[in-house]
Amino acid sequence: MKLGRKLPHTSRVLALSHFYSCKNKAMHYCESVLETDALMTLEFDPHVTTYTTQPFSINYAIEGRKRRYTPDILAKYGDNSFKSIEVKPLAKFQQPKNIKKFTVLRAFFQRELDHPLILLSCADIYQGAQIDNLKRLYPYCQQRTLNKAQQHAYHQLPEQLTLVSLITTLKNDTYSAYHAAMQLVANRYLSWDVTTPLLDTTMLTKVY
Repeated sequence: MKLGRKLPHTSRVLALSHFYSCKNKAMHYCESVLETDALMTLEFDPHVTTYTTQPFSINYAIEGRKRRYTPDILAKYGDNSFKSIEVKPLAKFQQPKNIKKFTVLRAFFQRELDHPLILLSCADIYQGAQIDNLKRLYPYCQQRTLNKAQQHAYHQLPEQLTLVSLITTLKNDTYSAYHAAMQLVANRYLSWDVTTPLLDTTMLTKVY
């Protein structure tokens, strides 16, 4: 089975948590909070154009026994490539039975589906303050395009400045300076090491 340009329909899932995607403009149902936090990282990944959860199921065999498997996420990238993603705590990936299982599955995906199966653990997702920062910024992702006043203000910014300096510089009677600052950071007009806390003193760099 090879995937076309569109994502396949979502398979059935035991929904224990949910996440609204600004990128997809759709609600996604997940089986764990870890999965919803994985989706948060995809929202901020500039290479990911869209994604879906529990996208399809496949049949495979391990040690002569037939098994069925559904990846947690299927992500589509800007170059029209795909990656399936399995999300689990690191300790579960390190269990001997899962090492054997995912060795077989990763080979199957590359051979039969022509795209990789990525193993995403809590160690990958919870890097420093990354998730706390992304959750704080996420409400400001819904409006991704800057208006003319914001574009003008952005182009007048220095190459580097602190968050508090950004807010002060953006003070304007027509919009909230704090909201405008957070919108710029959330939509990657300004960058910093996302694994460190976003503080007033954090140094931000313009992105072109």
